[in-house]
Amino acid sequence: MEQAIRKPMISTDKEIREPKEDSLDFKWFAYTLRRVILSAETPITIGVYGEWGAGKTSVMWMTKESLKEEAITIWFNAWKYDKVYDLRVALIQTILKEIAKDKNLAEKVQDFAKKVNWLSIAKIATSFVLGSPTVSIEDFLKQDEMISVISEFDNKFNELVKKYTKGKALVVFIDDLDRCLPEKSIDILEAIKLFLDAEGCVFVIGANKRVIEEGIKVRYKGMPFEGTDYMEKIVQIPFNLPELSEEDAQGFIEKIAPQEIKEYKEIMAKIGGNPRRIKRVINKFILQSTLAEETTKFKVDRRILAKLSVIELRWGKFYGDLIKYYDKDLKTSLLLKELRELIDLKDDEKVKEKLKGYEMLRKYYEDKTLINFLNETPKLWEVNLQPYIYLRKTATPDEEKYPEVHPSDIDKKTLEKATANDQYSNLRRILLLPEDKDFYGRFYDYGYWTGTEWHGYKDLPPGYWVYVYPYWFIWGEETKINNRKL
Repeated sequence: MEQAIRKPMISTDKEIREPKEDSLDFKWFAYTLRRVILSAETPITIGVYGEWGAGKTSVMWMTKESLKEEAITIWFNAWKYDKVYDLRVALIQTILKEIAKDKNLAEKVQDFAKKVNWLSIAKIATSFVLGSPTVSIEDFLKQDEMISVISEFDNKFNELVKKYTKGKALVVFIDDLDRCLPEKSIDILEAIKLFLDAEGCVFVIGANKRVIEEGIKVRYKGMPFEGTDYMEKIVQIPFNLPELSEEDAQGFIEKIAPQEIKEYKEIMAKIGGNPRRIKRVINKFILQSTLAEETTKFKVDRRILAKLSVIELRWGKFYGDLIKYYDKDLKTSLLLKELRELIDLKDDEKVKEKLKGYEMLRKYYEDKTLINFLNETPKLWEVNLQPYIYLRKTATPDEEKYPEVHPSDIDKKTLEKATANDQYSNLRRILLLPEDKDFYGRFYDYGYWTGTEWHGYKDLPPGYWVYVYPYWFIWGEETKINNRKL
């Protein structure tokens, strides 16, 4: 008989700040970053790259802690200021606020802040340096003035940094840049390159590189450079955080999970090598296991529960379809039944014939990682799924608030607007969110979405988004067919 889970322990998403908290063994990354920072010729910008939840913030925090005796450090959370401030202004003011702690420099900092029109400098300099095609002849004629303003800013900022640091490095950690709107995140990169490129300064940026590059691609349409080229001009040292191996994922679960859950670590490690996802699958399993203890309505096998938790978080669309096609009489999912029949055929021609016109089934059958996981013990083929569906609905009470929206539900004019002048094709998802109008307006053509979640919708695919009240549209491709007006 399985041992009951008596003391649920929900894992938080709090970053690691000290080596003693380091269950991921990321301290070696932090120590390497520290050595690079202390030995680098400045100014320099370092990019700590990884997917959301990969541990970027943890590595940066441990690096910051390891430097506190040898450098001056500043922490800047870009997302905190995303909807309130111009991020360039917020970053510059954060650095000046730190410098103003030196009483001998406070007056100079105050004087410097009063003299600079931050927003106009940022706007002029960005257009001038990047060679924006929107720069007019009048702007061009003002080049001397621009050069003078930028030069004065550089000189004064360099002087303040040198007097404040007294030979030490000023290390600015910029976190959550990829959670900001694309245009805002690029503002930070431009501020670093144009205004803050001072001797003694080290910038450490934590971001999903792919998200930033896609934002650059969208913002600078028609410009003669790619997102990768742009990033390489600003970030001199890329530092990529790898995903955990399956063995490392099991070790991580061993360290953070309650004792009673560790026996399921081999199943749970199949969620993948992202620490945040590993914590989520543990938490989901704990919640549903606890619910199972509290009800006598159903008896569940916790190995099956662990496997379904992984499927729900890693293959969310499949999990939704698995439940959607659940047959109460057969006590299983028709989707599982069909997949098993395909696997048992062992004849490619018969498989092809069965898959004709059945796009959904083909997609799942060709996902060999999913099929291999389904074939691993414990297998789901003969399992009565009813108790697990019940637990899932109990643990996801708001699910019905976010219904699937189909193109047939949308009027023609709205769909036409959502193509944004035929720039987008391959419609992947439609989200119904009228409450977003206050922030985005009735029509907002911009952006690249990396997926995951948005206001209750889960397991969203990556793609280009357009908001046409009251819907969000997520497109798979940017096509630029023509420029007709809608």
